[in-house]
Amino acid sequence: MAVQNQIVILKSGSKNWNMWRALNNAGKADFGNALLQGADLKGADLRNADFSKANLRSADLSGANLGEANLWGADLCGANLVEASLWGADLARADLSEANCSGANLWEADLSKANLRKADLSRTSLWEANLSGADLRGTNLEGANLEGVDLSGADLRGANLCGADLSKARIREVHFWKADLKTVKSFYKAELDPGILFQIKPTWPEKLATIRSAETVEWFLDRTLLEQIKKPEWRGWQTE
Repeated sequence: MAVQNQIVILKSGSKNWNMWRALNNAGKADFGNALLQGADLKGADLRNADFSKANLRSADLSGANLGEANLWGADLCGANLVEASLWGADLARADLSEANCSGANLWEADLSKANLRKADLSRTSLWEANLSGADLRGTNLEGANLEGVDLSGADLRGANLCGADLSKARIREVHFWKADLKTVKSFYKAELDPGILFQIKPTWPEKLATIRSAETVEWFLDRTLLEQIKKPEWRGWQTE
């Protein structure tokens, strides 16, 4: 249950909230089930806060720090999360439909079974996030870092994947209807269903051999690997 005095302070603005939290050495703030629709929370320090099942529809959380926050089942429909920090956050079963998450940090976040329909996830970093069973229909993932994500059972019909990095991602039983796979930046070492693999291999084999350099962070085509991939006997990456 949300603590009412904390809600009053939070609604008074991010500056007051951040000052109060610093002065009171507040640990895990409790906003579970709170009604915060349309609240102006940009730049707020909300690390480890509990927003489970909270109403945050159309709230402005741009630039907010929600690292390791509990947003399980929260309503974030239409929320502004531009450049917010949500690393390690629990967003399982949350409603993020039509939310703007452009440039947000979602490293290792749990978005399993979340509703991300028509959300803007362009340029987001979703490194090793859990998107299993998520609804990503019509979602904008242009330029997103999806390295190592779990997309098992996700629905990406009509999603924009232009320039998205899907290297090392787990892509099993994913719906890609009307999602243009040829615009994906890389499928290097991705765990792919055979049907998806044998769609990519003969038509865009370079997608399987495009690698980001650990030293320069620049993309390059490994031509030696590309020749191996083109061989008839190559049937995908060996799972560990």
